[in-house]
Amino acid sequence: MSVRVVGRVERYDASSNQALLSEPNNNAVKLLVDARLTDSDNFQPGSLVMLIGELSTLTEDRLEGVHENRTVNEDLEGAEVGEVSHSLKYEETHKDIASCQNLLILTARVSKCVDRLDYKLYAQAVRVWRDLREAKYT
Repeated sequence: MSVRVVGRVERYDASSNQALLSEPNNNAVKLLVDARLTDSDNFQPGSLVMLIGELSTLTEDRLEGVHENRTVNEDLEGAEVGEVSHSLKYEETHKDIASCQNLLILTARVSKCVDRLDYKLYAQAVRVWRDLREAKYT
């Protein structure tokens, strides 16, 4: 199913091209994103992104690198100072991804950074559009 999603980037793992998004006004709602087909520059932690892609059920084979038996020590061997925080974020990202309860993944085809988007106004416009569409078809 093709969908358009707006979310705040919580974590991004460049090695697996996977991001964890949260709903801008509700940090409890999370979505895993496979970002292999998009521009990784849009996935800066804290950024608001709009994505178009295919929503599907998360399966074990889709979790490339997520359930690897890697430890922080293995990641830190030979790491320079700038790489340490990336490795720790890697572990945190994969812990969060593994705990996703909705078991859905968005394979993003298009991504755009929308940091200046007025999300409340956008959400209101989507609600109005849905109400008008529902009224038209009932």
